Amino acid sequence: MPGDPILTISASTSFSIPQITGTQNDTKCANEQLSLSASASGGEIYWFDAPSSGNLIFTGDTYQPILNTTTSFWVSAGSNNCDTGLRSEVIATILSIPTANTPSNIDVCDDNNDGVFDFDFDPDVTNEVLGSQLAADFNVLYFTSQADADAGSNPISLPFSNTSNAQQIFVRIENVLNTTCYDTTSFIVEVFDTPTANVVDTLSFCDDGIDGSLTNGQMDVDLSAATTVVLGSQSPADFNVTYHLNQNDADTNTNALPLTFYNSTPFAQTIFVRIENVLNTDCFDTSSFVVEVFATPTANTPSNIDVCDDNNDG
Repeated sequence: MPGDPILTISASTSFSIPQITGTQNDTKCANEQLSLSASASGGEIYWFDAPSSGNLIFTGDTYQPILNTTTSFWVSAGSNNCDTGLRSEVIATILSIPTANTPSNIDVCDDNNDGVFDFDFDPDVTNEVLGSQLAADFNVLYFTSQADADAGSNPISLPFSNTSNAQQIFVRIENVLNTTCYDTTSFIVEVFDTPTANVVDTLSFCDDGIDGSLTNGQMDVDLSAATTVVLGSQSPADFNVTYHLNQNDADTNTNALPLTFYNSTPFAQTIFVRIENVLNTDCFDTSSFVVEVFATPTANTPSNIDVCDDNNDG
């Protein structure tokens, strides 16, 4: 402009244009604070939300946003809010926090009634915890305490023998790329006693004739007479005993017979017995025995006998 002082630049005068000399990406779980950084040869570092134009969102060498999706930022060097226009990309990678779907509790029947069972949670429980999440992306681990599950320490080795009954098992699902991205849940394992159906000897009855026949081999039989034998030393408070016409009904616990049973097969009929744990009816045993009904003879009254004494001695 007329009147302004004249700027004289000599041949030896030089200008240094600041440039980005390095960047540092970061990877975190969703909604965790990231630490993104950049360095420059001079001036200030400007952070933008686009590779060109866009919005200036931060000024400084370390940007610490909280994000829930992977996002790119662009940095350039400059001064007085004037950048060189040369931008470098800095990437904030957000890893998925998995969801620990709660698996079903596990109830098992004890194979020797010691209250201990060897559990293998993989693959059934693991698949429940994963749900639709990919096994390639997430690890599933098992623990005996919530503190261990949160810390990811002392995972259970499979198969696992329970140390109490019932026992709570804690599950941790974690992102394979960053194990601090995790979620937890829990479930219960419980071991139930499996009863023994003690063998019952044949129950024999004489036909009582209440149905009008003493010889048809059929009558109302009291099946409860076998219950104490089936139970043996097992408590009736812990185990239930039922009677059935065939093995399938006993196995499926269907069509239980009344304890007062009119035998449908005359003279000899096989009865199938089921004994089950009242707390878990999947824990059961079966056996069978025979009910026999014998015809009861009738003592017909004979005619009186009158005779003449041959020597009158009476």
